[in-house]
Amino acid sequence: MVFGLAGVFWLAVLMMWLVIAVRNIREPIFDAWVNQGLDPATRATVNSMGSQSDAIGQAAGGPALGVIGNASVPAALVVSGLLRLPALLLYARAIKRGTVGTAQPTEDALELEE
Repeated sequence: MVFGLAGVFWLAVLMMWLVIAVRNIREPIFDAWVNQGLDPATRATVNSMGSQSDAIGQAAGGPALGVIGNASVPAALVVSGLLRLPALLLYARAIKRGTVGTAQPTEDALELEE
């Protein structure tokens, strides 16, 4: 959202670098979080469903953001940021509830440690 509202070039570049850095570390952390405590027999299915949900969201929301972007690119960037807020709220809720990083290891993981 800050990138879309940046009125000066240096702020836009700084935000672009920040977004790139966060995206590079988000994926492995998110994957570890999702995979913790999953039964190995269902892990691939859960990860596949997550990827499919992401693709459906992009296909459903992309054209609408494109229409907004035709009118105003900064507005499309801000709306895109606003659409991510519910996910941020869900992460905050999981952290508050203490459900991040608290799953018990599976038997397979324990066998690998031995």
